[in-house]
Amino acid sequence: MQEYQQLEIMSFKAWPALNETERGGCFFRLSEGYTKRANSANPVLHDMKNPGLLIDSCISVYRNAGLTPVFKIIDTEKYTKLDARLEALGWSKIDPTAVMTAELEPAGQAAAAEEDVNIIVEDRITSGWIENYYRVSGIKPEHKDIAGKMLREIDAPVIAVSVSLSAADGRTAEPAGIAACGYGHISGDAVGLFDITVAPAYRNKGLGRLLVRSIMNKAADAGCSRAYLQVVEENAPAVNLYRSEGFSEVYGYWYRIEAGK
Repeated sequence: MQEYQQLEIMSFKAWPALNETERGGCFFRLSEGYTKRANSANPVLHDMKNPGLLIDSCISVYRNAGLTPVFKIIDTEKYTKLDARLEALGWSKIDPTAVMTAELEPAGQAAAAEEDVNIIVEDRITSGWIENYYRVSGIKPEHKDIAGKMLREIDAPVIAVSVSLSAADGRTAEPAGIAACGYGHISGDAVGLFDITVAPAYRNKGLGRLLVRSIMNKAADAGCSRAYLQVVEENAPAVNLYRSEGFSEVYGYWYRIEAGK
């Protein structure tokens, strides 16, 4: 199995869809429309010898579920014919994303925090962590229920990290509390970083870096030797942060969404 296939399969477990069906190596993921990552067809293990039939299957699955048909297209030769067929049919190309990996430093290196910063590490996704994620991310109210269901589906081992600020913090006028959160999902010797989120009022203050380092250090302590993540290419601040922490792109992907949708 190639590296991109390994990372894709690991990411399925790290960000689980509520419903997932595999047909001939194509994974049809459905989660009531919340995030394209969990609501798209990914033929990562499919031979893709008949793109037309694969497209028909995708259309059938998602329309029957009341969802817009979407493919996740990985930037590798195997997907070329499928992507070309979708482009010819007028399917829109959206959300170019980079998958990045990094080698982890040896275990035992704790992330350094300022005196007014408290790092909270949990070994599972708790209801409290989910509530903090809702607040920090500013998720729309109509998405909370489905997002909560998906987060609760994540199997251990997990590293759920929250960063809180004491009342002494003077960097913002907003009430003190959880300012950033994210989680890592461990699969074998790798940890996937997901939902790395900093509240708007606390951005550009180093909390994202502290969050990333906390997850990576804890993963190294658990025996992981590498980390991976997915970041939308137009999110320049996040891309620059990850590069400065040793991440480099190993492949890219984008989505093709049915014409007119």
